Amino acid sequence: HGDLHLGQVLVTGSDVAFIHFGGDLAASPSERRQKRSAMRDVGGLLRSWERAIDTAVFGTEVGTTVVRPEDRPALEPWGRFWWAAVGGAFLRAYFDTAGEQAFVPTGRDERQALCEVFVLAQRVNELAASMSQRPEVVQAHVRGLLAALSAAEGAG
Repeated sequence: HGDLHLGQVLVTGSDVAFIHFGGDLAASPSERRQKRSAMRDVGGLLRSWERAIDTAVFGTEVGTTVVRPEDRPALEPWGRFWWAAVGGAFLRAYFDTAGEQAFVPTGRDERQALCEVFVLAQRVNELAASMSQRPEVVQAHVRGLLAALSAAEGAG
């Protein structure tokens, strides 16, 4: 797909459809034709679910603040728990279904590292885009990026 996120997934009742296979529209046509790791789309979906939490708890989309600032510290861990549960279920189903296809990394460590790299790349791209297009959400993107880097450092 090249640019997979929840905005590219349509639930059609009893089925799911993926749309918009043009890739990143900011990239040149030759860049969009390049083959890339399928893990890029896996990371895109993982980040998309994380953005759903960010939007609900921190209001990173215009007009979406539904949580009082004083309630955020109590709700954020539950959002992270939900993200880990949804992401874990997705990854198990994805790798069980994909099996040993050539596009799937064979080792668990390699899969995890690629997921982390592609989620991090998505965060950096979002930060860059928000700096020029949506300055009101830059702080939320910086906070998320710093939290992810801190978590990665603690895990390493």
